[in-house]
Amino acid sequence: MKRSDLTSLSLLSDVVRVRHLQTERARLLMFDEVTEASEASRRLRTSGYDHAPTTRSGRIHGRVALDRLDTTVASIGEVAEPLGVGDFIAADARLRELLSALAAQPILFVLDGREISGIVTPSDLNKQAARAHFYVLVSAVEMGLSDALRSTYRRQDRALELLTPDRRERVKGRFERDRRSDVEADLIAEFELIDLFTAVIRTPDLSDRLASSRTALSRLGGSAVALRHDVMHPVRIFLGNHRTPGKVASLEDRLRNLIEALSRLPKRPSPASGPGRIGPRLGPTPEQLARELGVSGLKVRNYLRHRHTRPPALKWSRWGPLEPAVAADVRKYFSRDSPRGA
Repeated sequence: MKRSDLTSLSLLSDVVRVRHLQTERARLLMFDEVTEASEASRRLRTSGYDHAPTTRSGRIHGRVALDRLDTTVASIGEVAEPLGVGDFIAADARLRELLSALAAQPILFVLDGREISGIVTPSDLNKQAARAHFYVLVSAVEMGLSDALRSTYRRQDRALELLTPDRRERVKGRFERDRRSDVEADLIAEFELIDLFTAVIRTPDLSDRLASSRTALSRLGGSAVALRHDVMHPVRIFLGNHRTPGKVASLEDRLRNLIEALSRLPKRPSPASGPGRIGPRLGPTPEQLARELGVSGLKVRNYLRHRHTRPPALKWSRWGPLEPAVAADVRKYFSRDSPRGA
């Protein structure tokens, strides 16, 4: 992927607009200004709402908050607040604009042209459209980090060595699983988001270019991983007391700054790399070679121990994929025309 494409990818998240999140006017709980305060309070509590629009002559004129409807108030018109400029947001506004507005105002009236088409509140950010917005944003970060590591490490096993032992084993397990199904891409494709951040943080040439400090990058990584988990799973609360609109707005700014920094990294392709893979191209495992050549896996492994000591491609505790040159040597030694292949 070209570096210039990375920022364009993050802009895909901007296709989600306020109109995709609003609660449409037809579904709103609204009160005429002459409605008794006790009745409005009862209905708001029953519905689980903290605010509601108020109307005058059938048109939305203001809003009322549940905590203003005490027993001393006769009608909601006494405590309803008229709408001002800060209470509105355009239907086509982007989510980053919405986040900033919601940080200051708990309920916003959506203007579609000259008409109020609905309202939007912080709870609307838990809808699928908002989750999709942030998932695309985090995905752009994930792809940018992956591309940076592929460009930095000609041998991807060296990037793997930056992870903790348990995380390395998980990556290797996924790679072996995909190898058996013949669908593997490369090692870095098996890194989870937390692995990508870990490897980049432990690569000074990258971390120094991407953030003011490794601590700042580590904190951003933790926030990005938590955000990714929450937006992927509807059973998890995306927005709540732990993550307010203001905090989400700040996190989005930091993620976009990281994407911009990733897009500015110099591209350093490896001459030894194929067009679809950065790092060593891996061949078959000893067991796959044995089946191909019609010999026992034990014979192939014994030959490798005698001639090559260990597979040079990956320093794993088990026999893993071999480098193409090693696989070619095994094929030559166990050729079907040779008596040793029997």
